Amino acid sequence: MNRHLHGLLLPLMVVCTFAVTAHALYPIQVPQALQTRLQDPLERTFSLKLPLEQPEFHWTFLSRKDFLAGKLTLRIIRNDRTSEIIIFENGQISDGWQEMPLPKDPNCGEIYFGFISTRKYLTAPGDRLQLELTAVKDLEGIGPNQAGVLPAGTYAAEGSYTALTDQYSSEQADDIIKRAKKMHPQMQQNLLQKLREQYEYKAFLETWTGQWRLIITAETGWLSPRKVAQLKEALSKMESQPSPTPQIEQKKLSKKNWLWPAIPVIIALLALSVLIIAKRAKSQRSSS
Repeated sequence: MNRHLHGLLLPLMVVCTFAVTAHALYPIQVPQALQTRLQDPLERTFSLKLPLEQPEFHWTFLSRKDFLAGKLTLRIIRNDRTSEIIIFENGQISDGWQEMPLPKDPNCGEIYFGFISTRKYLTAPGDRLQLELTAVKDLEGIGPNQAGVLPAGTYAAEGSYTALTDQYSSEQADDIIKRAKKMHPQMQQNLLQKLREQYEYKAFLETWTGQWRLIITAETGWLSPRKVAQLKEALSKMESQPSPTPQIEQKKLSKKNWLWPAIPVIIALLALSVLIIAKRAKSQRSSS
């Protein structure tokens, strides 16, 4: 095998394996250094997960049609003024919204329990949030470790933003470049651009009170027993690690968690590099 190709494939396999075992362990964790310090409203896009009680991080509904037949409404309350946003209703997802991508597993459901917006909305740290779901039918679903049903009915929850982000600082950009220093400069810039597109000026909504309880019907989900064991082992190791001291907590969080959102992008860039090198090797063999 071409030694350059082998050098790229090895880290690619390591990243893929690590992502499989760790992807479902925690919801989005945005480093404190990236979170806004501004109090005035700014336009941001949304990333939202439904406040289902039992799933720690992932859930899918088995029938897209039945789920979207109801209605999902988000309300933003600021200074006694309420903005109402309908995310989906009567089988249709509203313009400016789309469902989060499904996990790449053949045994998961048809639609994920999260949504993202392409349209921007005014958001501020002091906003109060309300979320209301009307389920017109019992909604069967499945997660990595469980299966269950959300009974038909109307559900409501209140919450706040898990995180609000602004423009990337040069400090964070320099950190990413440092981590990706072995990449070609153009690939470094592409990586930064992808991260900006995915995480700049975002409002993350995953912190809710009054969560909606599922009726659990099975203690097995879409993951194989082997992957479930890997997840439990990884979670156990993370929970057993001592908490950092307050003086270094923010620094460690900034460095440790910043790379998590970048993993899918890094994988894609590494895969692209593999294809380019393979094509060059084939071209060289043909010419010789």
